[in-house]
Amino acid sequence: MGLYILRRIGPPIVATTVYITIAAFLLRWDYGRMGEAVPPFGPLLYSVFRQLFFEPAEAFPVTTVARVVVLLTPIMSVVLIAQGIIKVAASFLDPASRREVWTTIMSDLMRGHVV
Repeated sequence: MGLYILRRIGPPIVATTVYITIAAFLLRWDYGRMGEAVPPFGPLLYSVFRQLFFEPAEAFPVTTVARVVVLLTPIMSVVLIAQGIIKVAASFLDPASRREVWTTIMSDLMRGHVV
């Protein structure tokens, strides 16, 4: 069952991780381009991660590109994370697809077993 959930929610989680990484690199580039102090990658990555959950840890940036990233990050998190959660929840709550999901999960568990 865990493998089924991971298959359904995995792509949005990977997309979110890729977005966080790209956003952190973009912020570092923008800070350097504008002559501001460039924060280390780790703390900046954590700052972008916190923005996913609407918990900004730093002051609002002064550069345009950084502002766009800071404003776009919570919206992207809602879209990407909610997409995965809705996929999993819909497959378990929909009576028509519940049997198909259960059959898929059980066939994956019993693969290679002799009955």
